[in-house]
Amino acid sequence: MGEKTHRLATVLALSIAAWIGAGPAAGPGGAVAADTAGATGNAAQTKAIAAQTEAIAAQTEAIAEQVARLRGLELRHRVPVRVLSLAEFEGMLRQKLDVELSDSRARGLDLALQALGWVEPPFNIREAFLSLIVTQAAAIYDPETDVYLFIEGVADSQLVDMISSHELVHALTDQHFDLDRLIMRPAREGRLTEDQVQAMRFLVEGDATYIMMLRTVMGMLGRMKALAPGQSIDEATLAATLRTSLETLAAMPYSTQVESMLAGAAALGGRLGASVAALDSLPVVLVRPLLDAYLRGALLIADLRARGGWASVDSLYRNPPASTEQVLHFEKLYPQRDAPRTPVLEAPASRGARSARILCEETLGELYVRTLFEAGGMADEAAALAAGWDGDRLVVAESDTAWSVVWITLWDGELEASAFEDGLRRHLGRRAGATARGENRWDVRGRPTLVARLGERVAIVQAGDSKTTEELLGRALRGGAVDARPANRPGR
Repeated sequence: MGEKTHRLATVLALSIAAWIGAGPAAGPGGAVAADTAGATGNAAQTKAIAAQTEAIAAQTEAIAEQVARLRGLELRHRVPVRVLSLAEFEGMLRQKLDVELSDSRARGLDLALQALGWVEPPFNIREAFLSLIVTQAAAIYDPETDVYLFIEGVADSQLVDMISSHELVHALTDQHFDLDRLIMRPAREGRLTEDQVQAMRFLVEGDATYIMMLRTVMGMLGRMKALAPGQSIDEATLAATLRTSLETLAAMPYSTQVESMLAGAAALGGRLGASVAALDSLPVVLVRPLLDAYLRGALLIADLRARGGWASVDSLYRNPPASTEQVLHFEKLYPQRDAPRTPVLEAPASRGARSARILCEETLGELYVRTLFEAGGMADEAAALAAGWDGDRLVVAESDTAWSVVWITLWDGELEASAFEDGLRRHLGRRAGATARGENRWDVRGRPTLVARLGERVAIVQAGDSKTTEELLGRALRGGAVDARPANRPGR
């Protein structure tokens, strides 16, 4: 990896650390409610928080103006700054998770991620997100209240500068495109699928990361020019160089990307470096979407800017991408969009099946298909096996005595569907606790699991007994598909 790319990896590490603590893209969609009480504690703490607030507000005012000039948008008003104690920050984030991860949805996702092999038990998604967000918190711009929130004690001016050049892009775009209306509120209300939310994160986080990197590299060059008078570089050349470096980083295997991140974390040192290093211990299904929203999202912004300047980026806010397929493959986003389909699970015939309660219903998208194979040790094939995705639907249900997971996927053609089916079979064959019982049948920790394909449709089903599993598989394969966005998700 070249020196320029290594430097960008360090900048990206800082960007990831700035996100930790739930920026607009934190957790499974939605905004943070900032209705916590005022600063608590003794008079000394109150005085320290007031001083920190004043210092950060003064520093970030100039940064906001710089970010606005780079982004080509007017800063319509100053961004209020508020400093919270660690207890307040943690309480706010826990409150957010309570809203975004209802008990039923959390249980449904826990069951699905373990049943299909994204993670191995024991796993608790709520605790995993709390580990990712709460214990590593740094700063956040909250689009719901239009306030820039810092955690008490984050006072290093260089650190504030780096974090703010990312978070204040969120503040700027919020002033122009209303991020709460665009993504946060629809996500909270269940009007967006996880795939749609993640696609929008590519745009929102990619925009902030691109500006953060651009500003940081320009700062590096400024220092270089001071040492070597006469050297200069125009912004167009700089943008092209940044895009090339982003393409290099995006083309790296996931494991190499993580290694680059860890190298960047080592360069950071201190608490922020530890925050990034901690990502290495978290499941791929949590880290990969986070990393791609920053890295591939920044590449999306670079590509849009090269095609039509900032006006092209702005137009995507007005007509956001509808799937991670579109932001992973730019040719499926423009000039004409490849709209995803939503498979339908056939309605149950028996009264007993109808009595099962839906815990969660979700569209996961191409990015999560990739993470499934990466988590299962098939990283070299993950992108190819996920290519050709055309839609999916995850349904997790529970009765008084048992639970079931159904995941239906649609593909561009039978060739792509067949490749995915083969990859899925091999993924199951590699899993700990999985025993093959036939060509398309496995016992996964004592639970019958079936995989089958019908044309462009592939389904995997796991339930408590063989009869129920076979009945669900039949319904999964016989169901139709719709092009419209799915209805609000149960269990939110």
